[in-house]
Amino acid sequence: MKRIKILVVEDEPSILEGYLMVLYSKDFNVFEARNGFEGLTIALRERPDIILSDIIMPVMDGLEMLQKLREGDDYSKKVPVVMLTNLDISIAKIEEKIPEPGPVYYILKADFNFRQVVEKIEEILARKL
Repeated sequence: MKRIKILVVEDEPSILEGYLMVLYSKDFNVFEARNGFEGLTIALRERPDIILSDIIMPVMDGLEMLQKLREGDDYSKKVPVVMLTNLDISIAKIEEKIPEPGPVYYILKADFNFRQVVEKIEEILARKL
């Protein structure tokens, strides 16, 4: 059976480590990036089944990464992306900047712990597979 590939794009080391710890415990094949540029490069090379990305990051933020990703091929347009942030901004404002098509989910970090985020990922993947 094919191992699910997940890309985590997060610049905060402690948050990245938290996600990695929980995702590895579920036996996912995990890739990590520290900014949107690295995330985009890895996404296009490794073609993960789902991408988990912070929004505010150095070099290239998560929304710009998503916009560039969605400009690509069929895979790039359809891969589910979960956007994570601690920003106190409405989902509507974020959705204005999110390119169509392609599934995009939004999670406020303060409302979810690492395990709950992984549960959300599993829920999304169950719909996709």
